Amino acid sequence: MNEIIQNIVFDLGGVIIDVDIDKSINLFYAYGFNNIREELATNSELKFIIENYELGLISEELFLNFMRSKCSKNPTLAQVQNAWNSMIKPIKKEIFNLLVKLKEKYNLYVLSNTNSLHYKVYSKDFIDNLNVNFKEFFNQCFLSFEINLRKPDLKIFQYVIEKAKINSFETLFVDDIDKNIETAKQAGFKTLLIKKDLISELEDYFGVEYRLGTFTEKK
Repeated sequence: MNEIIQNIVFDLGGVIIDVDIDKSINLFYAYGFNNIREELATNSELKFIIENYELGLISEELFLNFMRSKCSKNPTLAQVQNAWNSMIKPIKKEIFNLLVKLKEKYNLYVLSNTNSLHYKVYSKDFIDNLNVNFKEFFNQCFLSFEINLRKPDLKIFQYVIEKAKINSFETLFVDDIDKNIETAKQAGFKTLLIKKDLISELEDYFGVEYRLGTFTEKK
């Protein structure tokens, strides 16, 4: 069944890149945004602003000023930006090495709900730590803030199929959120829900082991 896969579409946060949301939340707590966790968990103004920022419908300046307005201890905009960006962790070398190996056999794509500030962080990490241009490494990157679409909207999966000129039945979509996986299935993608570890779960899916930069069939 997996022999026909030609393409792999990866989510970023929680799949390729680890995200430490608690680190950002704790910094915002320190700046006096005391109910940030509760607001993130409900259909709040904060959630609305973040989603529209990820859709590219509001500017960095507006977003940062909104976040600053929620903080009672008057942090600077630079401090707010640092708090927001602190959740993004550097890509692990073993994950990047896996991507390099997968690239020998598959076309690799990114489909991510993300924003311009976080994009600057991980794209800089790719340059500084891997000496690789983030967008040039993948066949194509579909970033929500650039295409004005977000998962789990079915339209974003249809957009990827059209723009990348791929067949969904030949494509594996890898994400860590159930809703996104379900919509990808509706669009005809094969899917893999990452629950803990990208490498081991890809190994299980393809029936291979990845060690020392090579794939071998599992016995």
